[in-house]
Amino acid sequence: LAQTRMRDQVTRALRPDLLVSPTFLPGDSMTMMVSIRDATGTIAGSGVRITTIKFPPGDPARGLPLAIQSVLGELEELRRAPRRAYKVELPAVPKPPGQ
Repeated sequence: LAQTRMRDQVTRALRPDLLVSPTFLPGDSMTMMVSIRDATGTIAGSGVRITTIKFPPGDPARGLPLAIQSVLGELEELRRAPRRAYKVELPAVPKPPGQ
């Protein structure tokens, strides 16, 4: 992250299974958007979850349990997301000489 904050470049450099990106929304420092991307083989579009958390202005720490619960719920949804089907091809068994 010291070199770039561009998601594609970070993903290419780190090759994470999950990339969680919190962002405070402009104009309202008490609302946070969390983007969660699964790079482990979900079908296109099913590997992205976004949740928005509104923190209480007088006591932002009170919003942490809800924020954690929301992110964990999105992670559970990603765990159940459709996966790509991979075809496993085994190498051919070599034939003995003369056959």
